[in-house]
Amino acid sequence: MCKKNISIILIGSLALIVILITIYFVSPNVKNKVTDLIQPNQQQVTNTKLIKEYEKNVEDVLKPYFQKQNFDNVIDDLLELTVPSDYQLLHLNLVIAFDLIQDGQKEIDQGKIEEGIAKINQMVTQYPWLNN
Repeated sequence: MCKKNISIILIGSLALIVILITIYFVSPNVKNKVTDLIQPNQQQVTNTKLIKEYEKNVEDVLKPYFQKQNFDNVIDDLLELTVPSDYQLLHLNLVIAFDLIQDGQKEIDQGKIEEGIAKINQMVTQYPWLNN
């Protein structure tokens, strides 16, 4: 009787293994979920790293503006950065704001300058790390 129970357990275990292997190879969703559980999501790790690098780079680019109101190369420097998807709208708004200030100075238009400064101040309120 003991050998019979062991045989049943062994056959049941083998059947379960065959079913799991079949599901793993047949269903891509299951395969992806199992892979995600086994391995950390490399894209998420890379994206987190890109976000940290972006924040640091933007802080460095904006330092001259916040410390000395110098924005001579800010637009060029911003356009050279790799922008993570989470910050694309922020990045676009930064470029637009500094472009307004630059145009305002060229055209001697105080309204454009003030509009650009207001946009920057609004972004700093939303993203305090911009002015660290």
